Amino acid sequence: MEATVGGIFREHFREYEKSYPEPLHKLKAVSALQRCRTVEMGGHVRRCPHGHVEEVYYNSCKHRSCPQCSSLPTQRWLEKQKARLLDCDHYHAVFTIPHYLIALWWCNQRRMADLLFRCAIETLRELLADPKHLGAAVGILATLHTWGRDLIRHPHLHCLVTGGGWSPNGEWVGVRGEFLLPYRVVRKVFRAKYVAGLRKAYEAGELNLPRGLSEQGFDNLMIKVGRRVKWNTRICERYGHGVGVAIYLARYARGGPLRNPQITRIEDGRVVFRFTDHRTHLKRERTLSLEEFMRRLLWHIPEKGHHIVRHYGLYHAHKAPVRAQCREHLGQLPEEPPTFLQWQSYLEQLGLAPETRCPLCGAVLESGTVERRQRSPPGSTVAGEQHVH
Repeated sequence: MEATVGGIFREHFREYEKSYPEPLHKLKAVSALQRCRTVEMGGHVRRCPHGHVEEVYYNSCKHRSCPQCSSLPTQRWLEKQKARLLDCDHYHAVFTIPHYLIALWWCNQRRMADLLFRCAIETLRELLADPKHLGAAVGILATLHTWGRDLIRHPHLHCLVTGGGWSPNGEWVGVRGEFLLPYRVVRKVFRAKYVAGLRKAYEAGELNLPRGLSEQGFDNLMIKVGRRVKWNTRICERYGHGVGVAIYLARYARGGPLRNPQITRIEDGRVVFRFTDHRTHLKRERTLSLEEFMRRLLWHIPEKGHHIVRHYGLYHAHKAPVRAQCREHLGQLPEEPPTFLQWQSYLEQLGLAPETRCPLCGAVLESGTVERRQRSPPGSTVAGEQHVH
């Protein structure tokens, strides 16, 4: 069996769905994963402009949860973020939902995710707007992750925050000292906002309770997470520029929670994959049954139209005029959209320049006609000989 996410779903999903029916948006995602770069997707041609080489490749599915074809779109996304970033210090803030709320989260994924975005961003913006801390409007890039590195359910929000902001007086104000905010204050405010948001949503009839959780049980749960449980909020050290954190966030913006090279083997109906333990920073392996492996991957596929990356404050699209003033103050050039990253340039960045050129004359290969789906691509030719990629 092919040791890839797509290969596993092609071979075993039909049996899986007999026991675990999934909603439509997940079925569509599985269909894309199964067909990505196969004959069902059709193909496209890359050819030498002088006629020496004609190579054919199957098309990608371009689904945001597909790990096989996410590299180039992820890099294009990163280039857009880098063009937007202000040339100032940045901080990395993480807001995590306590595990006591996991069951409630999975019965109300979209609503609780939206609440997580809202409460985390409100916490940062309100505290940083206070003159006691900064007294200015900041820029925030937020990315939702719902998984741990071993594919467990672990909803949390990563935020890239500018180490300064635009004051009401029309001036740039930098963070004083080494710390963005006192994390105990951040944790207390965020917890209060999130628990209040859950109570309000429940009273409005907007929350589905997990099986076995009564109205009294929900009230007890809110008391527990609102008073007795220590929430995990973290603000990392100052970064001289936001690019490093943006690169980290880009890894999770597309492609899902697991990359194909992490799958080491499939044996006896089990999948073995490796990951880096975030506590020890050591490589570890985890073994799951094929059924459980697919189930965990499907946990983390978002609904269509649900944005897991959002921009706020100075980084919001509508704040471009204010951001331009910030750039001028910081000595940056005016913001310009990045040049669209072509596949040839991307492969060159990866050190794969020979794959972009004709092996006979060195000319850059050009993309040719896109073949229709449901058709096998024609054979490739190099100097008159056929081969299929």
